[in-house]
Amino acid sequence: MDGDIRPLEPADPREVGGHTLLGRLGSGGMGTVYLGADPVSGGRVAVKTIHPHLAGDPSYRRRFLDEAYLAGRVASFCTARVLAHGEEEGRPYLVTEYVGGVSLHDRLVDDGPLPAADLHGVAVGVASALAAIHAAGLVHRDLKPANVMLTLSGCRVIDFGIARSQDSISVTAATGKVLGTPGWMAPEVLIGGPATQAADVFAWGCLIAHAGTGRMPIGGDPATLRTASDEPDLSGLPATLVPAVRAALARNPVDRPTASDLLLALVEQPPADAWPAFTRTPATTRTPALARTSVCAAPRQASTSDPSSASDPSSPDRRVETDTKAFTPVAVAGAMSSTRARLLAGLGAAAGTVVIGAILAGRTQDKSGRRPSPPARHWRH
Repeated sequence: MDGDIRPLEPADPREVGGHTLLGRLGSGGMGTVYLGADPVSGGRVAVKTIHPHLAGDPSYRRRFLDEAYLAGRVASFCTARVLAHGEEEGRPYLVTEYVGGVSLHDRLVDDGPLPAADLHGVAVGVASALAAIHAAGLVHRDLKPANVMLTLSGCRVIDFGIARSQDSISVTAATGKVLGTPGWMAPEVLIGGPATQAADVFAWGCLIAHAGTGRMPIGGDPATLRTASDEPDLSGLPATLVPAVRAALARNPVDRPTASDLLLALVEQPPADAWPAFTRTPATTRTPALARTSVCAAPRQASTSDPSSASDPSSPDRRVETDTKAFTPVAVAGAMSSTRARLLAGLGAAAGTVVIGAILAGRTQDKSGRRPSPPARHWRH
């Protein structure tokens, strides 16, 4: 999609690691992604570099290098395959295959909730990608519409910038911070618990509910975290997907299915009253608070107080993505503050391919009176 490529800016490099840069694909908090040409084949690749002002920060350098290593462990059918990585003039870089298509975020902003058949295809495709990611022993930790690409070969889950091995903890001993996007994070992570593969499954449930209804299943102020005891609101979601999404959104991680369980059930399509019960072998001690509360924040959406914003696709609020960031978990915020005061310191992929192709084909048709589609985001940080 050549229309998605923006010209290089004056300060941008013209070559990285022997790859000639052809344009910009996107930029985020940690780095910039360029469209490049492979020096041998001449084929298109994506070249990601860390921002110059972060190149000397050890924590960001480690995250960048971790992304190259972890993404390389995942089956290539469900993500952007890592081709090379290295360092040039003190700045790490990562070269992956170029994943053309459109992000799920942009598809939803432009055209609203997915029709039932398309939604089922995305549900299967993303569950398949999660199953492959988890089979590699990883936790993605940042599954959201901006990190799901709809391509002609199916759904691709991208951006492993904060992914970790499944035995890693998400709250660092040094800072007490967790990384992620609040509106898409599981309740146990938001109160300071570990980000396990079950947290990715919770994010899958939020993603599918949002893609099918246009709203988050568990509400909250877009800009802040809040604790709620409400059950997920799945009204408007196709009945065939309600059991899977409800199971994925279980308050306690041990009650959620695995990604493989989800994939199998989605493909088999059991009747709603025959949906299997899931119980995981708990990897950690159950957090008592989760029996009563869930913690969730919706991504930034159009304000419901302004009727015009709901119908105008160009409304600024609808285009804002909730960024990945570090923040203090809800359950430990008070303790951290008092400590600072005292110490004065701080199979499914194939099934989804045809559907995704149909979604993309529909976007290429002329729609009278519709504004042009925005550039697709290939990476976000």
